[in-house]
Amino acid sequence: MDRSPVIYEDTLLITATLTLSSGSYAIAGSNVLDLDVHLRPWGFDGSMTFLVMAYPSTDGLLTAFQASAPIPIALTVVTGNEGVDQSTCVPLSLKGMVSERRFIEIAGNQQASTIVSSNPVFYRRYFVRFEDSAHFYWKQHYFQGLYANSTYQTIINAQKPSSVTLNINWTVLTTSQLQIFVNSGASASRNPTASFFDWLMWLVDTNNGYYYYNYSNSQYNLVTALPAASTTTSLSALTIGTFWIKPAEPKLSTLTIYNATASGSSTKSVSNTNAAAPLATCYTTIQPIANNFTSYTTLQTNRFQGQPMEISWDYLTTPTTMLVPWNVVQFTSSSNNISSSSALSGQTLRITSVDFSCSQLINGAETNNYGNSYAGYKASLQVGACTSSTTLSMLPDYQMPVYPVEVQGTVCSTQGSTTNLTYSYATPSGSTVNFYTVQIPVWSNVQIQVPYMPVNMNGQFYFPPYRNEQILVSLGLNTADILSYIDWRTNATPALTSQGNVIVMGQSETSCTTITHSYSNNQPQLEINRVLSTDTETITIGEGFILLQTEQTPSS
Repeated sequence: MDRSPVIYEDTLLITATLTLSSGSYAIAGSNVLDLDVHLRPWGFDGSMTFLVMAYPSTDGLLTAFQASAPIPIALTVVTGNEGVDQSTCVPLSLKGMVSERRFIEIAGNQQASTIVSSNPVFYRRYFVRFEDSAHFYWKQHYFQGLYANSTYQTIINAQKPSSVTLNINWTVLTTSQLQIFVNSGASASRNPTASFFDWLMWLVDTNNGYYYYNYSNSQYNLVTALPAASTTTSLSALTIGTFWIKPAEPKLSTLTIYNATASGSSTKSVSNTNAAAPLATCYTTIQPIANNFTSYTTLQTNRFQGQPMEISWDYLTTPTTMLVPWNVVQFTSSSNNISSSSALSGQTLRITSVDFSCSQLINGAETNNYGNSYAGYKASLQVGACTSSTTLSMLPDYQMPVYPVEVQGTVCSTQGSTTNLTYSYATPSGSTVNFYTVQIPVWSNVQIQVPYMPVNMNGQFYFPPYRNEQILVSLGLNTADILSYIDWRTNATPALTSQGNVIVMGQSETSCTTITHSYSNNQPQLEINRVLSTDTETITIGEGFILLQTEQTPSS
């Protein structure tokens, strides 16, 4: 719910540490001029401006700040009001990566109270943007990879920087897949391009899973269901201004799912007590296997949810317990901190957003308070929540990855010797569909399964692609299809002058049958030629003659 924040004045203790190539650099609390942070279920981002004196002392941050190495940042914010026992406070604690940095140099002659004849740099005003580690790394990761008989868990862990801690507890990610094609590669023709982070959010969203960041241990989680809250924090409304409440928004359509197969098509409708005829939400899929259609229907049914009740409020002073997303909280009338007639009385809520901003109260020069622990600030703290019972997955906006992608491959066969141009198919365990095996050279010759179908030929013609035939393949996330054939078989191309057409059948040049239609002296001629080792049988039909010939070529 967008609205202007409530501004209050408060004393804060801010601590920040930058981990540089030269070591850790601690920033004194009062050196922070401005701080702005935004916490969401999937992670956080923010910005900070702070001062570093450069005269007469030396600026110890300057050199390392300009180095190309990434900079981890640790940050805490806690109330500094007089009389507060900070040992009992729960601060806002964040650990992330600096995503942008810059600084401004203030010369000595720019300070009315500090006139320095040599005009050195008096101090620097540094600015950093920062964000959680996974987004920092994965938004710069444009990865493509093709895998056979692997799991999403294996692939995701292989793309994880060592500084990112990840917990995976989701059968969708731990179940082996015949094929997984990750397409988050950079594209010269598409801007913006989906990064690996975008791909991961899309995967979670389309499978109705959960991706969330645990602020207490800096761990990312990919799970099938949200864990139950271990504790519920009781909140006081005495330091809160106005509550903003947006009631739940129900779905008004009926969910209908079509299985558009040529044989055994079906339709599944899901009832909705709030449905307003004829409103509908429809999905169409092709699932030849009945169990797969059942799974797809379950997935779409679980995703078919209305928006939950949303609540937000502004604090009038910095609380002793700073909230973060996924905290479960409650306002209870029994403790006299909220009216029993309030819509929130007794409600158990899950925190979904925290927006904190502060700007130091400057009295005179901005360096006057330099080096102290505490400082006075103008601040705002907005908190958003929803009913804790919601199962809606909360994800950031993301760029959808592009599928399918076309690559070239070669056909594999298990029939005959490795030199024979045979064809074969296999039926994977648990499947009722037959598949070709196709090798994709560009990704270390990984072998994938492609449906055994007529492709772009009529079903009356049975010409399966043969061993080592080069083909154009369309790759989806878990699927692949043959688009076309891209090479000629040996002896299949007649001389240009003959203007001929050829059909070559068989396993090799010494075990084959060839049907050739060509022109001889501008007259059509048909030839059927059978070869087995040194034996050759030929039928030739030309203008005014039919020739039947059999011969044996002497072995060399």
